[in-house]
Amino acid sequence: MITKTQALASLQCVRHAWLAVHDPTRATALSASRQALRDAGREIGRLAYALFPGAVLVDEPDFTRACARTAEILADPGVPAVLDAAVEHGGFAVRPDVLERLPDRTWGLREVKSGTRIRDVHLDDLAIQRHVLTGAGLTITSIELIQLDPEYRHPGGDVDRARLFARRDVAAAVDARAADVVARLAGLPAALARTTEPPIEPAPHCFSPYRCEFWEHCTRVLPEDWILHVRYVPPERWAELCAAGTTRLGDLTTPESVPPVLWRAREALARGGAIVSPELGAALAELGPPADYLDFETISPAIPQYRDTAPYERVPFQWSLHRRDDSGALLHREFLADGRDDPRRAFAESLLDATRDTAHPILVYSDFESDVLAELALALPDLAADLEALRARLRDLLIVVRDHVYDPRFRGSFSLKAVAPALVPSFGYGDLAAIRDGLGATVEFSRIAAGACGVDEEASLRAALRAYCGRDTEALVRVHDALRALAASAATAS
Repeated sequence: MITKTQALASLQCVRHAWLAVHDPTRATALSASRQALRDAGREIGRLAYALFPGAVLVDEPDFTRACARTAEILADPGVPAVLDAAVEHGGFAVRPDVLERLPDRTWGLREVKSGTRIRDVHLDDLAIQRHVLTGAGLTITSIELIQLDPEYRHPGGDVDRARLFARRDVAAAVDARAADVVARLAGLPAALARTTEPPIEPAPHCFSPYRCEFWEHCTRVLPEDWILHVRYVPPERWAELCAAGTTRLGDLTTPESVPPVLWRAREALARGGAIVSPELGAALAELGPPADYLDFETISPAIPQYRDTAPYERVPFQWSLHRRDDSGALLHREFLADGRDDPRRAFAESLLDATRDTAHPILVYSDFESDVLAELALALPDLAADLEALRARLRDLLIVVRDHVYDPRFRGSFSLKAVAPALVPSFGYGDLAAIRDGLGATVEFSRIAAGACGVDEEASLRAALRAYCGRDTEALVRVHDALRALAASAATAS
């Protein structure tokens, strides 16, 4: 029996589906943080069940028994909706989130997704389900995608579930894709019956609609200078490069035909060391020291937690600031919210207090902090002028690195976690035990804010949050120092 998940995977790549069936251990395991996010998505599905009072849940784990139980419930005219029904047809199995009973012995197919916008993958999901359901004899006359409503604002008190969700009629959009989806599934049983992996090469399709969990397995034998190890390339351009036999950095012959970062990566690999542009010194000229180095952590709860926030609205809860003053001394300040109440005002006021006594440039890494400050200015209009003034002082060190430096040890990534250890080999995050990335910080603070930790665990997590966020601003300091040294060396060499 081919599951809906396997069928969807095949639309991305048949090799993906084959591995999921025959060799699932080849997948890269989800981190604990990403698993927590997936579990949160399932919880949203359970909340949406409240939209269907009187519905009956099919909770049989065995699929054959679940099919039998589904048939019993479908035959009972007193049941208004069936949750997690089990239906199979033609070798395919689906478990729709909701089948809603409609007049004249027809049914409405309802799929719950934790996002806020309609994506093609959602429509393909529903096309597969409808194909199986109609093949099994059900008449589907309505199709809805149930998602979190981005216009919903937490009113204070309890969340209004009826207003939290938006029910979107997507029947026409599913119709438009259904024929192609069904046609592509026709050869899937034969493909999955193969005894060896389908010979499909890794390509940009591995990242659409999601990054494939078998990426590391499928790319393990490809050379270090394979272009997609270094940079994502759009499908059309990748097809052109493949047709020209240009899939490795060493195949590139002129810098004009590729993005500058790819050419710098080619040169760095050929040299076996970092490539530094002659303009690096100029790019650093106005970045100090003296300078401040700033990093934020945020949560984006799917179900709004604080008054007047929307689904997935970013709520900053922590900042770390290192300062290198005129004397060269390095100072550190930080803020970490309690989490029980909306942290935004305390976050903003403490940050303004920590930064208003200087006019130093404030170095960040990406536009994340700038975007968060802009959102805070809208949420706290009485602080907007000060927040916008602070925002104007931000300088993005990521742009400097991406435009002027490439080291083979970046391995195609310009993330701070890749760049800092490459430019400063003695620096890293490996000694941090509980939290080593921003997603981990988000997940663990969400647990604190929800009151899901005991006193001792919360104290331990707070210490880990401070250590992690402080390490990020220390990384900015060290990267800035390394860039200044590279620029000085380049100037001397010229």
